[in-house]
Amino acid sequence: MTVRPIVAQRSGFSNILNFRVGSGWLVFMLLFSFLLPVSGQAQMGTIKPGSLVSVTVVGHPEFSQMVVVHPNGSTDYPLLGNIPIDGMTAEDLNQLLTRVLKQVIDRPLVFVNLSHYAMVEMRVVGAVQTPGNTQVRAPADIQNVIASVGGTTVEADLRRVAIIRERPSGQTTQEINLVEYAAQDPSSFEPIYVESGDLVVIPVLERNSYVRVIGAVNLPGPYVPDMTSNVIDMIYLAGGPSRNADLNRVRFIRSNGNRGVHETVFDMEDLLERGTEYPEVLPGDVIIVSFRDDWKTFSYWAGIVRDLALVASSIVILSRI
Repeated sequence: MTVRPIVAQRSGFSNILNFRVGSGWLVFMLLFSFLLPVSGQAQMGTIKPGSLVSVTVVGHPEFSQMVVVHPNGSTDYPLLGNIPIDGMTAEDLNQLLTRVLKQVIDRPLVFVNLSHYAMVEMRVVGAVQTPGNTQVRAPADIQNVIASVGGTTVEADLRRVAIIRERPSGQTTQEINLVEYAAQDPSSFEPIYVESGDLVVIPVLERNSYVRVIGAVNLPGPYVPDMTSNVIDMIYLAGGPSRNADLNRVRFIRSNGNRGVHETVFDMEDLLERGTEYPEVLPGDVIIVSFRDDWKTFSYWAGIVRDLALVASSIVILSRI
């Protein structure tokens, strides 16, 4: 008679124990099923330069890291070295890491997840619209970096852009001719990337490196000539003549150092009509496109009307005092 309660108690204890063991497996299976979609979502895309790759190795936090894919496709993940992983899926990388980690870990359990693109932070100084710190989505091409600070000013010397980078071995400087860079053949275009922590310097044009075009043009300012540039090229580089330009009187000024300044006045319309050789330009030259006389006349009379209005206003004010 006394056995039944004991049997009943043991039976109840066994049920509780079975429930707890079953609950443990249930929790493990739920956790495992939760982790699988995370890895599965990453399989939908491929790894690209600038991607953030999250690697989790269960029980080994020293190998669980989030790394950025460099422009050359490599990462800083230990044991991978310079092995490029761009173009792989998350599953491809999972298999690669599992094979590599088996050399140092017994039966590694690896999960790989792709995240959003990394942001590259750098500093841009010099002849740009908004110099200072900026962020660009990786991989950060030099043109995208300059665009992120509003572009360059008209005084920028695009032939001598510099990327200064700090390395453990010391500081390195890469000079770029952006004029030639932008003119590359699209089929063989080789992008230049900026990395986090880099300093991008856009120098200002030196006086002996540009031709200044002023007067009745649409975009007056300094412009860098090439080896074959002439006066007509520079005028159209400055946006061409404005509506008020006097093309019969274009002044071309060149400094001859200690010998003074030499000025030539030519008729642009006549040059274009005859198609003769146009005067070649050199850095340091100045081109002045004159305004038409009627514009000068208008400006003269507008000034007189303005002065008369000021005198009349003064008389009215004095009469009220």
